Amino acid sequence: MNVHNPVVAPAESALEKPQLTAGDRLRRMARHPLLVAVGVILAITGVAIVVSYIQSKPVTLKIAAGARQGEDHKLVQQLSQYLARERAPVRVQIVRQDAGQSSAELLDNGTADLAVVRRDVAMPKIGQVVAIHRRNVAVLIVPPAAAAAANGAAKNGAKKTSRANKAAASAKKPAPEAPKPVEKIEDLYGKTVAIVGRTPANVTLLHTILGQYGVPADKVTTIQFGIEDLTTQLKAATFDALLAVGPIGSRITAEAVTALARGKEQPMFLEVSSSEAIEQQNPVYESTEIPAGAFGGSRPAEAVETIGVSHYIVARRSLDDDIAGRFTKWLFNAKQAQGAEFPAFTRIESPDTDKAATLAVHPGALAYLEGEQKGVFERYSEPLYWGLMLVSFFGSGAAWLISYARSTPSKYERRNDLESLIGVIKRARSAASNELDLMCIEIDDIVERAIRQIESGEIQHNRSSAVTLAADQARRAIAERRAALAKG
Repeated sequence: MNVHNPVVAPAESALEKPQLTAGDRLRRMARHPLLVAVGVILAITGVAIVVSYIQSKPVTLKIAAGARQGEDHKLVQQLSQYLARERAPVRVQIVRQDAGQSSAELLDNGTADLAVVRRDVAMPKIGQVVAIHRRNVAVLIVPPAAAAAANGAAKNGAKKTSRANKAAASAKKPAPEAPKPVEKIEDLYGKTVAIVGRTPANVTLLHTILGQYGVPADKVTTIQFGIEDLTTQLKAATFDALLAVGPIGSRITAEAVTALARGKEQPMFLEVSSSEAIEQQNPVYESTEIPAGAFGGSRPAEAVETIGVSHYIVARRSLDDDIAGRFTKWLFNAKQAQGAEFPAFTRIESPDTDKAATLAVHPGALAYLEGEQKGVFERYSEPLYWGLMLVSFFGSGAAWLISYARSTPSKYERRNDLESLIGVIKRARSAASNELDLMCIEIDDIVERAIRQIESGEIQHNRSSAVTLAADQARRAIAERRAALAKG
Protein backbone atom coordinates (compact mmCIF):
# COMPACT_ATOMS: atom_id res chain seq x y z
CA MET A 1 0.00 0.00 0.00
CA ASN A 2 1.55 3.27 -1.18
CA VAL A 3 1.05 6.08 1.32
CA HIS A 4 4.23 8.08 0.70
CA ASN A 5 2.71 10.41 -1.89
CA PRO A 6 -1.00 10.30 -1.35
CA VAL A 7 -3.06 11.95 -4.08
CA VAL A 8 -6.74 12.61 -3.84
CA ALA A 9 -8.68 11.32 -6.82
CA PRO A 10 -11.74 13.52 -6.70
CA ALA A 11 -14.79 13.19 -8.82
CA GLU A 12 -14.97 15.14 -12.08
CA SER A 13 -17.18 17.80 -10.54
CA ALA A 14 -14.62 18.35 -7.79
CA LEU A 15 -11.95 19.25 -10.34
CA GLU A 16 -13.99 22.19 -11.61
CA LYS A 17 -13.19 25.63 -10.19
CA PRO A 18 -15.43 26.08 -7.15
CA GLN A 19 -17.73 29.12 -6.89
CA LEU A 20 -16.79 31.23 -3.87
CA THR A 21 -19.58 32.43 -1.63
CA ALA A 22 -19.67 35.77 0.19
CA GLY A 23 -18.68 33.99 3.37
CA ASP A 24 -15.64 32.48 1.64
CA ARG A 25 -14.53 35.89 0.43
CA LEU A 26 -14.94 37.40 3.90
CA ARG A 27 -12.94 34.62 5.44
CA ARG A 28 -10.16 35.23 2.93
CA MET A 29 -10.15 38.91 3.75
CA ALA A 30 -10.03 38.18 7.49
CA ARG A 31 -6.77 36.30 6.99
CA HIS A 32 -5.15 39.55 5.72
CA PRO A 33 -5.96 42.30 8.27
CA LEU A 34 -3.28 44.60 6.85
CA LEU A 35 -4.91 44.54 3.43
CA VAL A 36 -8.29 45.17 5.03
CA ALA A 37 -6.87 48.20 6.87
CA VAL A 38 -5.31 49.54 3.67
CA GLY A 39 -8.60 49.07 1.84
CA VAL A 40 -10.52 50.95 4.53
CA ILE A 41 -8.01 53.82 4.46
CA LEU A 42 -8.19 54.01 0.67
CA ALA A 43 -11.98 54.00 0.80
CA ILE A 44 -12.06 56.84 3.33
CA THR A 45 -9.49 58.77 1.31
CA GLY A 46 -11.61 58.30 -1.79
CA VAL A 47 -14.68 59.61 0.00
CA ALA A 48 -12.68 62.64 1.20
CA ILE A 49 -11.48 63.34 -2.34
CA VAL A 50 -15.02 63.10 -3.71
CA VAL A 51 -16.31 65.45 -1.01
CA SER A 52 -13.46 67.87 -1.73
CA TYR A 53 -14.26 67.78 -5.44
CA ILE A 54 -17.94 68.44 -4.83
CA GLN A 55 -17.06 71.30 -2.50
CA SER A 56 -14.73 72.84 -5.10
CA LYS A 57 -17.43 73.03 -7.79
CA PRO A 58 -18.81 76.57 -8.10
CA VAL A 59 -22.14 77.20 -6.40
CA THR A 60 -24.51 79.74 -7.95
CA LEU A 61 -26.56 81.82 -5.54
CA LYS A 62 -29.60 83.80 -6.61
CA ILE A 63 -29.63 87.39 -5.34
CA ALA A 64 -32.36 90.04 -5.34
CA ALA A 65 -30.81 93.47 -5.89
CA GLY A 66 -33.72 95.85 -6.42
CA ALA A 67 -34.48 98.07 -9.41
CA ARG A 68 -32.22 97.75 -12.47
CA GLN A 69 -31.26 101.44 -12.42
CA GLY A 70 -30.45 101.40 -8.70
CA GLU A 71 -26.98 101.44 -7.14
CA ASP A 72 -27.56 98.07 -5.49
CA HIS A 73 -28.27 96.39 -8.81
CA LYS A 74 -25.21 97.95 -10.45
CA LEU A 75 -22.88 96.80 -7.67
CA VAL A 76 -24.22 93.23 -7.79
CA GLN A 77 -23.70 93.19 -11.55
CA GLN A 78 -20.04 94.14 -11.07
CA LEU A 79 -19.72 91.54 -8.32
CA SER A 80 -21.16 88.84 -10.59
CA GLN A 81 -18.68 89.67 -13.35
CA TYR A 82 -15.77 89.67 -10.89
CA LEU A 83 -16.66 86.26 -9.44
CA ALA A 84 -17.00 84.73 -12.90
CA ARG A 85 -13.74 86.29 -14.07
CA GLU A 86 -11.83 85.01 -11.03
CA ARG A 87 -13.40 81.54 -11.28
CA ALA A 88 -14.58 81.84 -7.70
CA PRO A 89 -16.16 78.78 -6.03
CA VAL A 90 -19.33 80.79 -5.51
CA ARG A 91 -21.20 82.83 -8.16
CA VAL A 92 -24.25 85.09 -8.08
CA GLN A 93 -27.20 85.37 -10.44
CA ILE A 94 -29.50 88.39 -10.22
CA VAL A 95 -33.17 87.53 -9.77
CA ARG A 96 -35.66 89.43 -11.90
CA GLN A 97 -38.01 91.53 -9.78
CA ASP A 98 -41.48 92.64 -10.76
CA ALA A 99 -42.64 96.18 -10.08
CA GLY A 100 -43.52 96.62 -6.43
CA GLN A 101 -41.84 93.37 -5.39
CA SER A 102 -39.29 93.85 -2.62
CA SER A 103 -36.01 92.00 -2.28
CA ALA A 104 -36.99 90.85 1.21
CA GLU A 105 -40.12 89.23 -0.19
CA LEU A 106 -38.11 87.27 -2.76
CA LEU A 107 -35.83 85.97 -0.01
CA ASP A 108 -38.73 84.98 2.23
CA ASN A 109 -40.57 83.06 -0.49
CA GLY A 110 -37.45 81.12 -1.48
CA THR A 111 -36.91 82.74 -4.87
CA ALA A 112 -33.56 84.19 -3.81
CA ASP A 113 -30.70 82.97 -1.61
CA LEU A 114 -29.34 86.48 -1.02
CA ALA A 115 -30.87 89.94 -1.06
CA VAL A 116 -29.81 93.57 -0.81
CA VAL A 117 -32.27 95.29 1.51
CA ARG A 118 -32.68 98.72 3.05
CA ARG A 119 -33.07 98.59 6.81
CA ASP A 120 -36.09 100.89 7.05
CA VAL A 121 -37.98 99.33 4.14
CA ALA A 122 -38.28 95.65 4.97
CA MET A 123 -35.98 93.09 6.52
CA PRO A 124 -36.69 89.47 5.52
CA LYS A 125 -38.11 87.26 8.24
CA ILE A 126 -35.74 84.40 7.43
CA GLY A 127 -32.71 86.55 6.60
CA GLN A 128 -29.42 87.01 8.44
CA VAL A 129 -26.81 89.66 7.73
CA VAL A 130 -23.73 88.90 5.65
CA ALA A 131 -22.35 92.43 5.19
CA ILE A 132 -23.25 96.11 5.21
CA HIS A 133 -23.58 97.19 1.59
CA ARG A 134 -23.50 100.93 2.31
CA ARG A 135 -24.50 103.50 4.91
CA ASN A 136 -26.80 106.26 3.70
CA VAL A 137 -27.13 109.67 5.34
CA ALA A 138 -30.10 112.02 5.22
CA VAL A 139 -29.02 115.36 3.72
CA LEU A 140 -31.51 118.19 4.37
CA ILE A 141 -30.48 121.37 2.51
CA VAL A 142 -32.04 124.77 1.92
CA PRO A 143 -31.36 126.79 -1.25
CA PRO A 144 -29.40 130.06 -0.70
CA ALA A 145 -31.36 133.26 0.01
CA ALA A 146 -31.04 134.50 -3.56
CA ALA A 147 -32.50 131.29 -4.88
CA ALA A 148 -35.32 131.45 -2.36
CA ALA A 149 -36.11 135.00 -3.45
CA ALA A 150 -36.03 133.99 -7.08
CA ASN A 151 -38.31 131.10 -6.38
CA GLY A 152 -40.63 133.39 -4.49
CA ALA A 153 -40.71 135.84 -7.40
CA ALA A 154 -41.46 133.08 -9.84
CA LYS A 155 -44.23 131.85 -7.63
CA ASN A 156 -45.81 135.30 -7.42
CA GLY A 157 -45.22 136.21 -11.09
CA ALA A 158 -48.26 134.35 -12.30
CA LYS A 159 -50.49 136.42 -10.04
CA LYS A 160 -49.31 139.87 -11.10
CA THR A 161 -52.24 140.47 -13.48
CA SER A 162 -54.93 139.70 -10.94
CA ARG A 163 -53.17 141.76 -8.30
CA ALA A 164 -53.04 144.75 -10.64
CA ASN A 165 -56.82 144.67 -11.03
CA LYS A 166 -57.17 144.77 -7.25
CA ALA A 167 -54.48 147.40 -6.64
CA ALA A 168 -56.96 150.03 -5.44
CA ALA A 169 -58.58 147.70 -2.98
CA SER A 170 -55.35 146.39 -1.63
CA ALA A 171 -53.75 149.86 -1.30
CA LYS A 172 -55.45 150.41 2.04
CA LYS A 173 -54.41 147.03 3.37
CA PRO A 174 -51.00 146.45 5.07
CA ALA A 175 -48.30 144.71 3.00
CA PRO A 176 -48.11 140.92 3.58
CA GLU A 177 -45.26 139.63 5.69
CA ALA A 178 -42.27 138.15 3.86
CA PRO A 179 -42.04 134.36 4.03
CA LYS A 180 -40.05 133.21 7.02
CA PRO A 181 -36.70 131.79 5.89
CA VAL A 182 -35.94 128.16 6.72
CA GLU A 183 -33.13 128.07 9.25
CA LYS A 184 -34.05 124.93 11.20
CA ILE A 185 -36.30 121.92 10.83
CA GLU A 186 -39.16 123.52 12.76
CA ASP A 187 -39.31 126.21 10.04
CA LEU A 188 -40.45 123.60 7.50
CA TYR A 189 -44.02 123.98 8.79
CA GLY A 190 -46.17 124.93 5.81
CA LYS A 191 -43.24 124.63 3.40
CA THR A 192 -42.51 122.44 0.37
CA VAL A 193 -39.72 119.86 0.53
CA ALA A 194 -38.28 118.24 -2.58
CA ILE A 195 -37.17 114.62 -2.20
CA VAL A 196 -34.59 112.97 -4.45
CA GLY A 197 -35.70 109.47 -5.43
CA ARG A 198 -39.19 108.07 -5.77
CA THR A 199 -39.03 105.44 -3.05
CA PRO A 200 -41.71 105.90 -0.34
CA ALA A 201 -39.04 105.12 2.27
CA ASN A 202 -37.51 108.59 1.80
CA VAL A 203 -40.87 110.23 2.48
CA THR A 204 -41.23 108.12 5.62
CA LEU A 205 -37.75 109.20 6.72
CA LEU A 206 -38.67 112.87 6.27
CA HIS A 207 -41.87 112.40 8.27
CA THR A 208 -39.85 110.75 11.05
CA ILE A 209 -37.57 113.78 11.26
CA LEU A 210 -40.48 116.22 11.18
CA GLY A 211 -42.33 114.28 13.87
CA GLN A 212 -39.32 114.49 16.18
CA TYR A 213 -39.53 118.30 15.98
CA GLY A 214 -43.31 118.52 16.29
CA VAL A 215 -44.02 119.37 12.66
CA PRO A 216 -47.14 117.50 11.42
CA ALA A 217 -46.49 115.56 8.24
CA ASP A 218 -49.66 116.90 6.61
CA LYS A 219 -48.41 120.45 7.05
CA VAL A 220 -45.44 119.89 4.76
CA THR A 221 -45.81 119.41 1.00
CA THR A 222 -43.47 116.91 -0.62
CA ILE A 223 -42.35 116.59 -4.24
CA GLN A 224 -40.37 113.59 -5.40
CA PHE A 225 -37.91 113.65 -8.29
CA GLY A 226 -36.32 110.83 -10.24
CA ILE A 227 -32.55 110.66 -10.48
CA GLU A 228 -32.46 111.05 -14.27
CA ASP A 229 -31.44 114.57 -15.36
CA LEU A 230 -31.72 115.66 -11.74
CA THR A 231 -30.10 119.08 -12.16
CA THR A 232 -32.59 120.20 -14.81
CA GLN A 233 -35.52 119.03 -12.71
CA LEU A 234 -34.37 120.82 -9.57
CA LYS A 235 -33.63 124.13 -11.32
CA ALA A 236 -37.08 124.14 -12.91
CA ALA A 237 -38.91 123.37 -9.65
CA THR A 238 -40.01 125.54 -6.75
CA PHE A 239 -39.42 124.31 -3.20
CA ASP A 240 -38.14 125.51 0.17
CA ALA A 241 -35.85 122.62 1.13
CA LEU A 242 -34.51 119.40 -0.32
CA LEU A 243 -33.90 115.91 1.13
CA ALA A 244 -31.42 113.50 -0.45
CA VAL A 245 -30.61 110.08 1.02
CA GLY A 246 -27.40 108.41 -0.04
CA PRO A 247 -23.88 107.46 1.05
CA ILE A 248 -21.21 110.04 1.79
CA GLY A 249 -19.75 111.14 -1.53
CA SER A 250 -22.78 109.93 -3.48
CA ARG A 251 -22.78 111.28 -7.02
CA ILE A 252 -26.53 111.83 -6.94
CA THR A 253 -26.49 113.76 -3.65
CA ALA A 254 -23.48 115.80 -4.80
CA GLU A 255 -25.37 116.69 -8.01
CA ALA A 256 -28.36 117.86 -5.97
CA VAL A 257 -26.17 120.03 -3.73
CA THR A 258 -24.46 121.55 -6.75
CA ALA A 259 -27.79 122.21 -8.48
CA LEU A 260 -28.98 124.31 -5.51
CA ALA A 261 -25.88 126.49 -5.39
CA ARG A 262 -26.14 130.01 -6.86
CA GLY A 263 -22.72 131.28 -7.78
CA LYS A 264 -20.74 131.75 -4.58
CA GLU A 265 -23.83 131.28 -2.45
CA GLN A 266 -24.00 127.73 -1.14
CA PRO A 267 -27.07 125.91 0.18
CA MET A 268 -27.48 125.62 3.93
CA PHE A 269 -27.39 122.19 5.60
CA LEU A 270 -30.06 121.63 8.25
CA GLU A 271 -28.86 119.78 11.32
CA VAL A 272 -30.86 116.91 12.85
CA SER A 273 -29.65 117.53 16.37
CA SER A 274 -32.01 114.92 17.86
CA SER A 275 -30.57 112.07 15.80
CA GLU A 276 -29.75 109.95 18.85
CA ALA A 277 -33.31 110.26 20.15
CA ILE A 278 -34.64 109.25 16.72
CA GLU A 279 -32.34 106.20 16.73
CA GLN A 280 -33.58 105.11 20.14
CA GLN A 281 -37.21 105.47 19.10
CA ASN A 282 -36.69 104.00 15.61
CA PRO A 283 -33.81 101.46 15.62
CA VAL A 284 -33.98 101.22 11.82
CA TYR A 285 -32.23 104.61 11.71
CA GLU A 286 -28.74 105.48 12.92
CA SER A 287 -27.30 108.63 14.45
CA THR A 288 -24.48 109.87 12.23
CA GLU A 289 -22.99 113.02 10.74
CA ILE A 290 -22.02 114.54 7.42
CA PRO A 291 -18.29 115.36 7.48
CA ALA A 292 -17.14 118.84 6.56
CA GLY A 293 -16.51 119.16 2.82
CA ALA A 294 -18.25 115.84 2.07
CA PHE A 295 -19.66 117.26 -1.18
CA GLY A 296 -16.67 119.30 -2.25
CA GLY A 297 -15.28 122.65 -1.11
CA SER A 298 -17.03 123.92 1.99
CA ARG A 299 -20.19 121.92 1.48
CA PRO A 300 -20.84 121.71 4.36
CA ALA A 301 -18.43 124.12 6.08
CA GLU A 302 -18.42 121.98 9.23
CA ALA A 303 -19.71 118.56 10.29
CA VAL A 304 -23.51 118.33 10.42
CA GLU A 305 -25.40 115.92 12.65
CA THR A 306 -28.10 113.88 10.92
CA ILE A 307 -29.62 110.41 10.75
CA GLY A 308 -28.75 107.57 8.42
CA VAL A 309 -30.04 104.23 7.22
CA SER A 310 -28.01 101.24 6.00
CA HIS A 311 -28.37 98.79 3.15
CA TYR A 312 -27.52 95.19 4.03
CA ILE A 313 -26.64 92.07 2.08
CA VAL A 314 -28.55 89.28 3.79
CA ALA A 315 -28.74 85.52 3.26
CA ARG A 316 -31.53 83.12 4.08
CA ARG A 317 -31.01 81.46 7.44
CA SER A 318 -31.01 77.96 5.93
CA LEU A 319 -28.10 78.72 3.55
CA ASP A 320 -25.20 76.34 4.23
CA ASP A 321 -22.64 77.92 6.56
CA ASP A 322 -19.73 76.98 4.32
CA ILE A 323 -21.37 78.53 1.24
CA ALA A 324 -22.26 81.69 3.16
CA GLY A 325 -18.69 81.91 4.44
CA ARG A 326 -17.23 81.50 0.96
CA PHE A 327 -19.54 84.19 -0.42
CA THR A 328 -18.53 86.57 2.36
CA LYS A 329 -14.85 85.90 1.68
CA TRP A 330 -15.17 86.63 -2.02
CA LEU A 331 -17.36 89.69 -1.38
CA PHE A 332 -14.57 91.29 0.64
CA ASN A 333 -12.01 90.10 -1.92
CA ALA A 334 -14.03 92.03 -4.51
CA LYS A 335 -13.99 95.10 -2.24
CA GLN A 336 -10.18 95.09 -2.28
CA ALA A 337 -9.80 94.22 -5.96
CA GLN A 338 -12.57 96.41 -7.41
CA GLY A 339 -12.56 99.36 -5.02
CA ALA A 340 -10.28 101.54 -7.15
CA GLU A 341 -12.33 101.06 -10.31
CA PHE A 342 -15.77 100.92 -8.69
CA PRO A 343 -15.89 103.09 -5.54
CA ALA A 344 -19.20 101.53 -4.50
CA PHE A 345 -17.25 98.44 -3.37
CA THR A 346 -15.29 100.51 -0.85
CA ARG A 347 -18.50 101.18 1.09
CA ILE A 348 -18.95 97.49 1.94
CA GLU A 349 -18.39 96.94 5.68
CA SER A 350 -18.40 94.14 8.20
CA PRO A 351 -21.63 94.00 10.24
CA ASP A 352 -21.79 94.23 14.00
CA THR A 353 -20.80 90.74 15.18
CA ASP A 354 -21.59 91.35 18.85
CA LYS A 355 -24.04 88.85 20.32
CA ALA A 356 -26.23 91.72 21.52
CA ALA A 357 -26.45 93.28 18.05
CA THR A 358 -29.91 94.17 16.76
CA LEU A 359 -29.47 92.16 13.56
CA ALA A 360 -28.25 88.57 13.62
CA VAL A 361 -25.23 87.74 11.48
CA HIS A 362 -25.28 84.53 9.44
CA PRO A 363 -23.10 81.87 11.17
CA GLY A 364 -21.14 81.23 7.96
CA ALA A 365 -20.34 84.92 7.50
CA LEU A 366 -19.52 85.23 11.21
CA ALA A 367 -17.04 82.34 10.98
CA TYR A 368 -15.20 84.07 8.14
CA LEU A 369 -15.24 87.52 9.76
CA GLU A 370 -13.83 86.14 13.02
CA GLY A 371 -11.22 83.97 11.30
CA GLU A 372 -12.86 80.69 12.32
CA GLN A 373 -13.84 79.42 8.88
CA LYS A 374 -12.89 75.76 8.51
CA GLY A 375 -11.36 73.96 5.54
CA VAL A 376 -12.76 70.80 3.97
CA PHE A 377 -10.82 68.40 6.16
CA GLU A 378 -11.42 70.51 9.27
CA ARG A 379 -15.17 70.44 8.64
CA TYR A 380 -15.22 66.69 8.12
CA SER A 381 -12.45 65.66 10.54
CA GLU A 382 -14.87 64.79 13.32
CA PRO A 383 -17.18 62.66 11.11
CA LEU A 384 -14.11 60.95 9.62
CA TYR A 385 -12.72 60.26 13.08
CA TRP A 386 -15.94 58.70 14.29
CA GLY A 387 -16.27 56.87 10.99
CA LEU A 388 -12.84 55.31 11.47
CA MET A 389 -13.72 54.38 15.04
CA LEU A 390 -16.94 52.69 13.93
CA VAL A 391 -15.22 50.91 11.05
CA SER A 392 -12.51 49.70 13.43
CA PHE A 393 -15.07 48.53 15.98
CA PHE A 394 -17.31 46.72 13.52
CA GLY A 395 -14.29 45.42 11.61
CA SER A 396 -12.86 43.86 14.74
CA GLY A 397 -16.21 42.33 15.59
CA ALA A 398 -16.65 40.96 12.07
CA ALA A 399 -13.13 39.54 12.08
CA TRP A 400 -13.78 37.81 15.39
CA LEU A 401 -17.06 36.36 14.14
CA ILE A 402 -15.43 35.14 10.94
CA SER A 403 -12.54 33.65 12.89
CA TYR A 404 -14.95 31.93 15.24
CA ALA A 405 -17.05 30.67 12.36
CA ARG A 406 -13.93 29.44 10.59
CA SER A 407 -12.40 27.64 13.57
CA THR A 408 -15.11 25.88 15.52
CA PRO A 409 -17.55 24.64 12.86
CA SER A 410 -14.79 23.84 10.33
CA LYS A 411 -12.86 21.67 12.80
CA TYR A 412 -16.06 19.88 13.68
CA GLU A 413 -16.84 19.29 10.02
CA ARG A 414 -13.32 18.09 9.29
CA ARG A 415 -13.40 15.65 12.22
CA ASN A 416 -16.74 14.29 11.01
CA ASP A 417 -15.31 13.91 7.50
CA LEU A 418 -12.44 11.74 8.77
CA GLU A 419 -14.79 9.69 10.94
CA SER A 420 -17.12 9.24 7.99
CA LEU A 421 -14.26 7.94 5.83
CA ILE A 422 -13.17 5.55 8.57
CA GLY A 423 -16.77 4.39 8.88
CA VAL A 424 -16.90 3.77 5.11
CA ILE A 425 -13.77 1.59 5.37
CA LYS A 426 -15.42 -0.52 8.10
CA ARG A 427 -18.85 -0.78 6.45
CA ALA A 428 -17.43 -1.60 3.02
CA ARG A 429 -16.24 -5.05 4.17
CA SER A 430 -19.83 -6.25 4.71
CA ALA A 431 -21.85 -3.88 2.51
CA ALA A 432 -24.18 -4.96 -0.27
CA SER A 433 -23.55 -3.91 -3.87
CA ASN A 434 -26.07 -1.03 -3.86
CA GLU A 435 -24.62 0.32 -0.59
CA LEU A 436 -21.18 0.48 -2.17
CA ASP A 437 -22.49 2.97 -4.76
CA LEU A 438 -23.80 5.24 -2.01
CA MET A 439 -20.47 5.03 -0.23
CA CYS A 440 -18.68 6.19 -3.41
CA ILE A 441 -20.95 9.20 -3.61
CA GLU A 442 -20.28 9.99 0.05
CA ILE A 443 -16.51 9.79 -0.55
CA ASP A 444 -16.82 12.12 -3.55
CA ASP A 445 -18.70 14.69 -1.44
CA ILE A 446 -16.08 14.56 1.29
CA VAL A 447 -13.26 14.92 -1.23
CA GLU A 448 -14.96 17.88 -2.92
CA ARG A 449 -15.44 19.62 0.40
CA ALA A 450 -11.78 18.95 1.28
CA ILE A 451 -10.62 20.53 -1.98
CA ARG A 452 -12.59 23.70 -1.22
CA GLN A 453 -11.13 23.83 2.28
CA ILE A 454 -7.61 23.35 0.94
CA GLU A 455 -8.11 26.20 -1.51
CA SER A 456 -9.43 28.54 1.17
CA GLY A 457 -6.60 27.63 3.51
CA GLU A 458 -8.79 26.06 6.17
CA ILE A 459 -6.93 22.72 6.08
CA GLN A 460 -3.25 22.46 6.86
CA HIS A 461 -0.96 20.08 4.96
CA ASN A 462 -1.00 17.33 7.59
CA ARG A 463 -4.78 17.39 7.79
CA SER A 464 -5.13 17.21 4.01
CA SER A 465 -2.80 14.21 3.95
CA ALA A 466 -5.01 12.46 6.51
CA VAL A 467 -8.11 13.11 4.42
CA THR A 468 -6.32 11.92 1.29
CA LEU A 469 -5.15 8.72 2.98
CA ALA A 470 -8.58 7.96 4.44
CA ALA A 471 -10.29 8.54 1.08
CA ASP A 472 -7.78 6.30 -0.67
CA GLN A 473 -8.29 3.54 1.88
CA ALA A 474 -12.08 3.83 1.66
CA ARG A 475 -12.00 3.48 -2.14
CA ARG A 476 -9.63 0.50 -1.83
CA ALA A 477 -12.01 -1.19 0.67
CA ILE A 478 -14.94 -0.63 -1.70
CA ALA A 479 -12.96 -2.06 -4.61
CA GLU A 480 -12.02 -5.16 -2.59
CA ARG A 481 -15.62 -5.67 -1.51
CA ARG A 482 -16.81 -5.40 -5.13
CA ALA A 483 -14.26 -8.03 -6.13
CA ALA A 484 -15.40 -10.32 -3.32
CA LEU A 485 -19.05 -9.96 -4.30
CA ALA A 486 -18.18 -10.68 -7.92
CA LYS A 487 -16.49 -14.01 -6.99
CA GLY A 488 -19.31 -15.10 -4.71
